[in-house]
Amino acid sequence: MKYVNFGKTGLVVPRLCLGTGSARLTSTGHPLAGAPIQSRIPVSQFAEVLRRAWRSGMTFWDTSDDYGTHRHIREALKEVDRSSVVLATKTHALASPSVRNSLLQSLDELGTGYVDILLFHEADTLAGLDELGKFFLKEAYRMKDEGLIRAVGLSTHSIEVLRKAATNLDIEVILTNLNVAGDHMDATVSEYLEAIQQAWSWGKGIYTMKTLGEGRLRDRLDECLQFSLAQSCVHSVCVGITSIAELSQILEISSSMWTLP
Repeated sequence: MKYVNFGKTGLVVPRLCLGTGSARLTSTGHPLAGAPIQSRIPVSQFAEVLRRAWRSGMTFWDTSDDYGTHRHIREALKEVDRSSVVLATKTHALASPSVRNSLLQSLDELGTGYVDILLFHEADTLAGLDELGKFFLKEAYRMKDEGLIRAVGLSTHSIEVLRKAATNLDIEVILTNLNVAGDHMDATVSEYLEAIQQAWSWGKGIYTMKTLGEGRLRDRLDECLQFSLAQSCVHSVCVGITSIAELSQILEISSSMWTLP
């Protein structure tokens, strides 16, 4: 596994991040409402996937307070060194009391005293980004000062939000969508890469989601991984993994790419 400095956050992350929020799809490739695939896997079973990933060097795990996978991560953390895991979770909470309450609940569910990254989940409008600055970021930085969070940021599916967040000094981490096919993206791949490059140049920790287009691009797994891992402006590529077999396949494909920037 290859590791890189995560922007100016002070964190070091592997080039691959394990995602725990894979959408269930219909036969026509449309996402189904409800909890992600991983939340429906028995806790002990998915905890073993996480531990296998950790032993393979995939020590960056992405979750959210609405994925239903905090309990799986809690179980996995019982047998790994917590300080060696970069743990990111998310919240839709915006106002000060609810942001704090959400994080405290997440910490309890995860069985840890801190998260490495707290993201505001789905900041997909410019108006929402403005609200973020007034409320979420202020409370998040208070909790960072208390040692409950190591880095603060947002996730977005919007090119306009990505562009504006890229130069916002209060946003340390950005999780945004990117894949070779432009699936689930509201602008071209080149436009996203330009915005990501700008965020990277401002010292943001950048990781990307929808690597396989919510699973619609799984038959192009090699191509998708090679494309995303080849982007030097992306520190880590998040891939939803549901089994040890999937983990092994992704690690095998990516192992030949660690010589890339």
